[in-house]
Order: sequence, then C-alpha cells, then structure tokens
Amino acid sequence: MNKATQVYITILLGNILFCSTLGTVIGSFPVILSKNGLGETFMGISSAVELIAGILISLCLKRISKKIPANLIIALAMLAYGTIILLAPHFINKYIWLAMMAFFGVCWFSYFALSFAILNQYISNEKRGFSNSCITLAISIGLTLGTLLASRIGTANPLLFQYSGIVSGILAIAYASLKNCTAELDEEDHNKFSHIIK
Repeated sequence: MNKATQVYITILLGNILFCSTLGTVIGSFPVILSKNGLGETFMGISSAVELIAGILISLCLKRISKKIPANLIIALAMLAYGTIILLAPHFINKYIWLAMMAFFGVCWFSYFALSFAILNQYISNEKRGFSNSCITLAISIGLTLGTLLASRIGTANPLLFQYSGIVSGILAIAYASLKNCTAELDEEDHNKFSHIIK
C-alpha cells in the first residue's frame, strides 16, 4: 500500500470513528451538566468557550505544523480528546469543566483542520472534489452512528465514554503510524472546514 492510499484510508475511516464519538457527546455533555445543576445558560457558555478555543488554535496551527509533523499533532490531540471524554462524567466544578471544554475545542478543531490539510497533500486537483465529498460523507455517517449509539444505550451510559476513549486511542496510534505527514494550511483549507461545521 502506497503512502497516499494509507493516508486516505486512515482519514476516511478516522472521520467515521472520530465523528461517532462526537455524536455520542452531543447528548451526553448536556446530561452531565443538568445532573450537576447547570442549566441552558451554562451549556451555552460552555459551547462558546469550546468554539472560541477552536478559533484561537486555528491561528497557531500553521506555525505549529511547521515544527511538528501534522500527524503527530493529531495523535496528541486524540490522546487529549480521549482523556477529556473519560474525565467528563467525573464533574468537579464549572471552572474545570470550562477549561476541559476549551481543550476539547482545540482537539476537535485540530483534528479536522489538519486531517484535511494532510489529505490535500496527497490528492490531485482532479480527484480533490470527489475525495472531499467522500470525507464529508464519512463525517455525516460517523455523527449519525454516534447519535444512534447514544440513543440506543442511553446518553449517560458509562460505556459511551469508554467507547470514545478507546476510539481516541486507536486514532492516536493510526495517525502516529503515518510518519511525518506535512500539512500546508491555507485559507482554502479553513474555508472547507468552516463549510462542514456550519
């Protein structure tokens, strides 16, 4: 298997798995906050902190990815992401929660931005449209699977968090194994990513 094929398969399957974990926490995080007496206002603040952190890391990713291979940044982000999800049910206080959500935003934004940027290094212009369509479909499939899993076994079920932690570990290993993938982040990559998360 050549490097381009390995990268494409890793990102395609990785998006399905990663987005399945996002699908599970969409319902789980509000349940955790509700159980700890925090209402919709705090949920909104929490989401805002998460998004702001993602925007702020976007200003640094280009510089960081020039010093550290993009695949290793993703691997580290996945380890941090999995740790946050495993710690989430053990709510301590709202300030620690907001700090966790800031790191959570950094992790998922880094994953998407860098995985798209890596992919663009290995896909020709002729195949880029089809490739991005497949990746977007993988994201939709993952989110749907995660939501269905959460509704089937319960949004507060500890198995959901364990599943997400295991998936994050698998993704960290998978991306670390790609070896020295570069990522040239530009305005086009940010536009593609912004279109997906809207």
